[in-house]
Amino acid sequence: MVAVDGSEFFLGIAFNEDGTPEFLFWDPNNDQPRAKAFYDELKKESDRGLAIVGAAILDDILGAILVSFAQNPEPMKTFVERSNFDTRANIAFALGAISQEERINLGLIQKIRNKFAHISKATFETQNIVGRCNSLNFVDSNDYESNLPARERFLLNLLHLILEMESRATEFEEKPLPFIEIRRTLAPEKPDTT
Repeated sequence: MVAVDGSEFFLGIAFNEDGTPEFLFWDPNNDQPRAKAFYDELKKESDRGLAIVGAAILDDILGAILVSFAQNPEPMKTFVERSNFDTRANIAFALGAISQEERINLGLIQKIRNKFAHISKATFETQNIVGRCNSLNFVDSNDYESNLPARERFLLNLLHLILEMESRATEFEEKPLPFIEIRRTLAPEKPDTT
């Protein structure tokens, strides 16, 4: 189950007669969840497009999390503009804005994205990419199918990360951390006792 914008829905997977996986969305409120829009957009992409666009969406969400988490957002906006995916993920993890599991999976997605960006013939059938996709564990494939193809495993994990992290950015905006003012005070001089 995933919650987005206050509505809960279920994201699952089923297999068509030809063996191809199909993602299923069930919304108890009968609203069209944002997950379906993300899925419909991303599934149209080529392998390269899926990896690069998916990572770019997560990169933007990481930036939004950092800005909404910051007590003083203006310097954070500048930091986010000048930082890369890996730096944003590391800072978000260090601040406690994302979990260790999310950080590990973000690192895998970044490595997959980099393979697609730098190897012209890369696909989700490329051995190194298949191995990294099989290491993605934000969504336990045993919940669905242990032999899920690499592209679908990537997409399923990507969607869950996008939805979890996007809702967190919104949550931080709606309930900001209390501002803590830190003042430096000088200790009074001790009297000379000599």
